[in-house]
Parts: sequence; structure tokens; C-alpha cells
Amino acid sequence: MKKLIYLIVLALILGLVLTGCLLSNVGQVPSSEQSGISYLTKAGTKADPEVIDLLAGQTNKVGEVKVWNDDTNLCVKYQLSVDAIAEGLFLTETHLAVAISIDDIPQTNKGNPIPGHFFYSDDHGPVTEYTYDIPLNGWGSETVLYIAAHAVVERTETGTFMPELTWQRSLEPDDTMFFPGYGAAWTPTEAFTIPLNETQTVWDNGSYYDSGVTDSREYASWKYAFTEPDGGSYNGSSDLRRFQATFTIPEGYTVTGGSLYAPHFTDGIPINDNVYIFVNGEDNLLFWGGTRVFTGEIPGSFLGVTGLLAIPGTTEPKETDGWYIPGTIPEVTEFIPGENVIDIFTEENERWGGMGKLVLELDYKYTETAWANGKRFTDRGNWATYITYNSETWWTRSGEFISTRWLPDGQWKYDVSFTKSFNGDLSHGKIILTDPEGIEIVADVQDIKSNYQYWAKWGRVPNYAAVGTATYEIYDGNFMFLIADEYIWMALSQNDFSPNWGAGGVWQTGRAYDIHSELGTYW
Repeated sequence: MKKLIYLIVLALILGLVLTGCLLSNVGQVPSSEQSGISYLTKAGTKADPEVIDLLAGQTNKVGEVKVWNDDTNLCVKYQLSVDAIAEGLFLTETHLAVAISIDDIPQTNKGNPIPGHFFYSDDHGPVTEYTYDIPLNGWGSETVLYIAAHAVVERTETGTFMPELTWQRSLEPDDTMFFPGYGAAWTPTEAFTIPLNETQTVWDNGSYYDSGVTDSREYASWKYAFTEPDGGSYNGSSDLRRFQATFTIPEGYTVTGGSLYAPHFTDGIPINDNVYIFVNGEDNLLFWGGTRVFTGEIPGSFLGVTGLLAIPGTTEPKETDGWYIPGTIPEVTEFIPGENVIDIFTEENERWGGMGKLVLELDYKYTETAWANGKRFTDRGNWATYITYNSETWWTRSGEFISTRWLPDGQWKYDVSFTKSFNGDLSHGKIILTDPEGIEIVADVQDIKSNYQYWAKWGRVPNYAAVGTATYEIYDGNFMFLIADEYIWMALSQNDFSPNWGAGGVWQTGRAYDIHSELGTYW
């Protein structure tokens, strides 16, 4: 008969209190240094979910995201706060990604998430709360989920506003650039090298050329600088000057339209000769036009945009000798919350020119992007965040006991942790007993039974029984373990560890020792 190797440890442990409840209730027992019991709840329930702040604009808490699971689904609920609702806020879109790896959440090459590509998305219109129920998909023990919860938050507020424009201009005429011909015989990169000068008066009101304006309107004037002296006829090249306006769009404002115009002249933009308007950099030409946009009979094109021909008015606008671009420019929608820039380049071909002072009027709606507050996807730039949700509920217990009859005498330590999977099953865990010499019995749990009844006839009903594999010095085999209010018992043996989980389900054979260790002291 094969010799069986076994080790049985039995320690009566007094003074500890367990609830005897399922794991959803063990959190009612407080952790203390004296008891050595602690509970780490990693998975939520509907009654007690994981709660994460829902932040709009990175810092403004507008609600919460609640995460929990039952036996069937993972549930993620977006919920606006009472204060946010009172302010007129709504959730209009929600986008949710759930993955077992951060890399499985849709992202750009730079690591920024793409909410529009998230697996669960809904353009549900204005609501104050919204819940996704997601099948558990076989997620079990030791599964950590990565969750990115994004929402679009809108206010019922819409309207029109005029941002304050801070203007600068290139030095006149020193920093004027010259290019052969007319109609944008230059590149945006060249134009954007023209420096701005904070000492230059932007709206000079005729200081460089008096066009006969007698009222209080504001405008810029200049002379054709390519000729000597300034103000001569066309001589084969054009002047190029730069104007720039910076302004701020408030956080949460989405620009839906707008216009750029001179307040004293509503029929169009006063300009003589040509004007080119860029929004937020050289790659975004809004429009261009003026007195010289044709090449023969064909309107010129610049960066794929066809030029708009200026026409003369009868008497106005005087600051441009009557020339203006009729109608309105294309709707201005290329702005973003925060600082924005409009760069305007004026091109002069002959004698003198001017441009009426422009104002910007924007239509908007209030909308903000919101994320469940967590770890950022990237350290810089996009502030989008994700959270993790552990599929397990942990029950842990640790402490010390004195062994006086068997194995090294003295003080032992124990650390026990059991886990639940998403479906609520006790699934696995770890048990470590450390002898007085610091040598550990390390046991990997492979099956757990709650409310185990083997010692009930002695009035001792364990809360849990566990089996699995264990190592101790040169030993490598199986184990059986019981833990209850008053004792810990562990046996190591080469026996098959699969017990009969009935009332008699402990090793009944192959046990040469049945050790009952009396405790000399308690902690």
C-alpha cells in the first residue's frame, strides 16, 4: 500500500466573530487589528453598487456612474445629480466600452478613446438616467473588467453670443510681405510667418489712407506698399498683411453656426482688395474673396475654396472705396471650447485698401463630454478616463494561534482569502499558514463549500470548507481545510482532495493522526 504523507493541523481559535452569512453581508463586520478580519468588496450589487463620479469638463461633477452585477448581467447606470437636473442638464448620448484589457477599448493610434466606436452606444435623447445591462459573457473568477463610460451632457439652453475678440496686426508697412501676381500666389505656411506686432494700432481709422469716413466706425487702412512711394498703381506684385483675433469659447458651448461681419455694414464684409480668413491654424481656410479673384473668366480657387467676388456699393462702405463681399460668409462652426484663433490676411494690388472692423456672432448649444472618473487613457491631452471593476468579492481573514501538540511549537500565523465569481459562486482563493520558523504552508483553493456541516454534531459548524493543492517544505500534495468561529483545521495528504460535500465529507481513511491541539494562549 502506497505510503501516505499527511499533515493535520487543528487549532481552536476563540474570540473571533463571523457573521455566518453569505458574502454580500460580511461587510457588516468591521475590520480591526484585534480581530484580524478584513473585507474587500470588489464587485457591487444593485443595492450596494460601485459608485464613480461622472465628471463633465474634467472637474464638474454632474452625476454618478453605478456598476454592479447579478447572476446574469453586468449593469452600468448613468445618473445625473439633483443639482445637475435642476440646472436643466440632460444625458443625450451615452457610450460604454467593457473589455478584459485596456487595449480592447477602441482608441486612436495615440491612445485616445473613440466613444463613437464603443460597443454599447445609444443616442437616446434627453434623459436624466440610463442603464446598460450587459450579459456576463462567461466572465468568472479573477476577471478584471476595464470600463470606459462616456456621456454627452446637454443643457436646454441655446442662444447667440458675441465673444470678445482680442486683435493684433502686423507692423505697417515694415512687415508687409510681397508676392508676384494676385489671388494667393503664396502658401499658408509663408503667410503665417508674417509676425504680429502688439504696438501696431489695429483699427487705425484712416491713419494710412483717409477714405473720407466721418462717423465713429472703426476700420483698418493701408497703402499699396510694393511701389515707391507707397500708393502707386499695380506693379506686378501684391502686398500681404496679417490680422489676428483670439477669443474664448466657454466650456460646454458647442457652436452650431455664426457669422463674421462689420456691425456698421450688414450687406457683407467691407474689403479692398482681397481677404483670406483662416480658423484655428493654416489648415482650415474658412473662405476668401475680394476685388481680384478671377483668372480670365474663371473664378480662382485657393486650397480648394472658390473665391467670392467683391462688388462696389453706391456710397458705402466708404472705408473700402465702396467695395465689399456680398452676402454672408460660410457658417462658422469650426470652433472648440477654450481658446480659438482667426487669422485674416489682406492682399493689396493697387493704391490703397481697407477693411471694416469685424465682430463675431455665434449660435450655440450647451453640451459637454463627461466620463466616469478614473485613470486617464493618456498622460497629456485628452482627459478621457476609464475604471476597473473586479469580478470577485473577497472575504479575508487573518490572525495568529499557538500550536502546542504538533508541528513546531509556538505562534503560527494564518491568512485566508476566498473569492466569488460574477455569478455569485464561491470559486477559489488562497490559504497561507506560517509556522514559528517562518516556513509557509501555501494552499491554492480549487473548490469551496459554504455552511459546511461535518462537525455540526459537536456543535461546531464551519462557515467554509475548502480543498485544493498545497506545498510545505518538500511536501507537494493536496489539502483539506475548515474554518469557523472557533477553529481552523487543515490536513495535508496525498489523498484525492475531492470530498463528498455531505455531512461526512472529510477524509475518512488514510489518517494516521487525528490531532486536536489545545491552545496555550489566545491573541
